[in-house]
Amino acid sequence: MSEEIHKSLITKLLQGDITEEESKQLDNLMATDDNAKAYFEKMTKLYGITELQQEFDKKHNIDKSFQSFLNIREDEPNVIPITQGNPMLKTMMRVAAAVLIALGAGYFYFGEKGQSEITAVNEGGHSSEVLASNDLLTIDTYQKEKTEKNLADKSKVALNINSKLTYPKTFEREKRIVMLEGEAFFDIEPDSTKPFEIHVGNATIVVKGTAFNVNANDPDSIVVTVKKGVVLFYNEKNPNGILLEANKKGTLLSEFEPVKDLNDNDNYLYWYDGTFWFKNTELKNVVSILNRELGINISIANKGLDNCRITATLKNKSNEEILELLEIVLDINVVKDNNNYVLSGEGC
Repeated sequence: MSEEIHKSLITKLLQGDITEEESKQLDNLMATDDNAKAYFEKMTKLYGITELQQEFDKKHNIDKSFQSFLNIREDEPNVIPITQGNPMLKTMMRVAAAVLIALGAGYFYFGEKGQSEITAVNEGGHSSEVLASNDLLTIDTYQKEKTEKNLADKSKVALNINSKLTYPKTFEREKRIVMLEGEAFFDIEPDSTKPFEIHVGNATIVVKGTAFNVNANDPDSIVVTVKKGVVLFYNEKNPNGILLEANKKGTLLSEFEPVKDLNDNDNYLYWYDGTFWFKNTELKNVVSILNRELGINISIANKGLDNCRITATLKNKSNEEILELLEIVLDINVVKDNNNYVLSGEGC
């Protein structure tokens, strides 16, 4: 009898015919019946609504699972309509949460009253409002080059490759909240009455009007570097956080507290503005930076060249132009072999 009931209720849910009372009944079944959870997964795949299982296989990326659950196309910015008071949608979110819990992941759920809310709940049970709006948008650079986006408040966001930003169509609440995966440069429009929050991994960044870079390409090592203004950077281990001023950076390693330090990387924004800054920099460090940022392989044949120093600003230069400049300035030889470059000559 239980199997017939949950099959009937899940079919009604997917067809949009479920009542509020029936949705509550389905909630109870999903909380206690593994067969109901399995049938839900099977039917949602058949209906083309979600690919939860595939997403779980991709590092339990909960935000992406949430996007896929609503059948979003990831290749362009998308609007996710969250219909207030819709029992089908509410139940689907609760059912999705139940499935996610069963698989040991974090999950998302929707508020029952007032404007719909997306709340992140981690494995420890701590929760915090992440996004609240009737329309959510997402933009990513998984299949394309880096891109820039102007938000509703006139703030500007530049996304590096392999990154994603989730944000509301309009900032209607007392906070301007977005979610980030990967790396982005933010230039935030000042608004002292409405702080801007970025949720990335297990960390939160709060500003009122400033410019800074967030690098979360490695979720276990999140780095915030401030170009101008002041940024508050915190996590659950240190809810009071640290204040970062211009030319300072904060680093958060895994579950530790964020640590403040002087920014020692003048080229942290190369991906964004295409500019290399070298000031009395040793050649061995220049080579290390070029290899990392350009994805090429430069080696130094004569170790006597390691400590040769260079001062230069290189903006939007090709690999060949950069190597030619090094050749001229340092009076060295550069030999190219496919994507490999070998520097040789007398020591400095």
